[in-house]
Amino acid sequence: MIPIMGKRARSGKALRQKDEGEDSSAYDSHADSESPIFDDLNRKILEYLQEDGRAPFSTIARQLNTSEGTIRNRVQRMKEAGALQIAAIIDPMAIHYKVDAMIGLNVATENLPRQVAKRLAELEQITFIFWVAGRFDLLVEVVCGSDGEFRQFIEDELYSQADVAEFEVMSGIEMFKNQFILRDAIT
Repeated sequence: MIPIMGKRARSGKALRQKDEGEDSSAYDSHADSESPIFDDLNRKILEYLQEDGRAPFSTIARQLNTSEGTIRNRVQRMKEAGALQIAAIIDPMAIHYKVDAMIGLNVATENLPRQVAKRLAELEQITFIFWVAGRFDLLVEVVCGSDGEFRQFIEDELYSQADVAEFEVMSGIEMFKNQFILRDAIT
């Protein structure tokens, strides 16, 4: 499984160029002019990589009836554009962290969620930060090796910080799914 980082391409020109010798006319018909990264061929490549981020390009090429070079070039362009990052996803409960919690956090009035997220992103205990709409401003995942470490984190990084108005801790009990999926909605 791989997370797909959804950013617009910095340079659409490079992404619109066809690979040398590539016949992608069947794939280009559904390409989104706003986001050339997510044409049909790239979507299919991403589906294979989501199943196995270490899948050989030759295997993907065979499945998609194209060349290995085309797959390699497409993956490289998506990486360069900031649209793809291949990374391991770890279940914190499986590696025996004592504490895995989600924290719903509301930012103090004089601050922006982006500012608080930037501060929190520097902390090693934070694995996930998401700016959300609704009851909270930020949703933050924290993993710690002990209850004492978690308590210290709460005291130092939440209670004693002027940029945090309030927060709610939601302790992790069991992980049922941990997967990032490319949805049709990003086209």
